[in-house]
Amino acid sequence: MTSRKSALKREAFTTIRFGAVGIVATFVHAACVVILSLNTAWPPVVMNSSAFLIAFAVAALGHSLYTFRIARNRAAAVTRYFVLSVLLLCVSNGALYLLVDPVGVDPAFAKAVAVAIVPGLSYLLSRFWAFAPGAA
Repeated sequence: MTSRKSALKREAFTTIRFGAVGIVATFVHAACVVILSLNTAWPPVVMNSSAFLIAFAVAALGHSLYTFRIARNRAAAVTRYFVLSVLLLCVSNGALYLLVDPVGVDPAFAKAVAVAIVPGLSYLLSRFWAFAPGAA
């Protein structure tokens, strides 16, 4: 029972670290969009995509070094995490599109649905695929 409690405690701390890195990356993303919007004439999609890439770098570094503490095959893990990040961006945008246009749901509610779903998927797929111990 003690080893099970210990494993649950480790997993809880990993989840907390994942959330902390995610919050920092989200702040970086938002700050980059604001800075770019104030200092460039770039289209919003270019600003957001650029900010996404910068935030991805922050998240990938944070998750590989701090959250999951990857010592080997870091490049492979970061590559998988990039694929996962783009996939989850598509899931988030797809949820917004499917709920707002065809169904007529309020965009704020649709975004709340995406925000409720995507972080959990991100953690599970990061933990058990992108940064999984022993994944090559």
